[in-house]
Amino acid sequence: MPADFIVRLGDFAFQNFEVPENILGGTAQTLVVHQFPGGKRVVDAMGRDYPPISWSGRFRGADALSRLRALEAICNAGLPVTFSWSEYSYLVMVRDVARDFRRKYEILYTITLEVIEDQASTLPPSAGPSLDEMIDGDALSANSVSALINDSGLNDAIAAVQSAVDGVNSFVTATTAQINAVLVPIATAQDKVSTLIESVGATVENVATLGGVLPSSPVTANVAALTGQVTAMTNLTNLYGLGSLLGRMSKNLGSKQQAGKQVTLAGGNLYQIASEEYGDPTVWTGIAKANDLTDPQVQGVQTITVPPASDGADGVWTP
Repeated sequence: MPADFIVRLGDFAFQNFEVPENILGGTAQTLVVHQFPGGKRVVDAMGRDYPPISWSGRFRGADALSRLRALEAICNAGLPVTFSWSEYSYLVMVRDVARDFRRKYEILYTITLEVIEDQASTLPPSAGPSLDEMIDGDALSANSVSALINDSGLNDAIAAVQSAVDGVNSFVTATTAQINAVLVPIATAQDKVSTLIESVGATVENVATLGGVLPSSPVTANVAALTGQVTAMTNLTNLYGLGSLLGRMSKNLGSKQQAGKQVTLAGGNLYQIASEEYGDPTVWTGIAKANDLTDPQVQGVQTITVPPASDGADGVWTP
């Protein structure tokens, strides 16, 4: 019985009745869902994942047993192998081979594979949210969470972060000075969040009973105390969530900053690069050192490596 596609596992090519009628598998995205009071959700995409691939078939004929043993040997070896059919190709490990021994010449089998990687993926290696999408998304979420907390000082701090983010056209090509201009208000907002966490946490801890309710207190006082404690506990959860968002923004921008960048010049000078990247033309010496240069003038076409931070030499050459 000829098959309309070839199924191959390593050097093992499935034949005739061995070829399955269907192959179960697929693709998935690993998601981390953060739940916030009021129904607000932040979903982080962590990357592609794959469920196991499995199918069933039948070994038939005089060599049925030897064919099954060859398949079991691949499983027992515990080594990665390529699994391919039609336009699909995966690097896999054989998790198990189950057999239903009917006759020596007729054996049913079921095989399960764990996917290591997709070798025929149509997605580019950099697939996933860009740095701009991550920063913009986290800034938007930070605004939403800040609104739930409703503290004027915190709202002002988050507004400053949003304004700084809006001032950058693209974080992928942003200069060090532009990134620093966003990191500063983020740090200010983080300090504000930490202060509020301490304050709200103290409020919750200082209540000896649930809501501060005491039998001797008036009903209105008990209701107010209970409402205050519920609000404080809700705000505490929101503050921790907001702190996490700001921390992730800072980490993503810091990773970009640490990577540095390269600039291709046709003539020109290092003063210009230092001014554009650091906002200070006098710190050209750090760029010079990173490129084994002693002259700020660039001759011909050169690709210049720009360090993530200046050396603080203020124009003074120190080898």
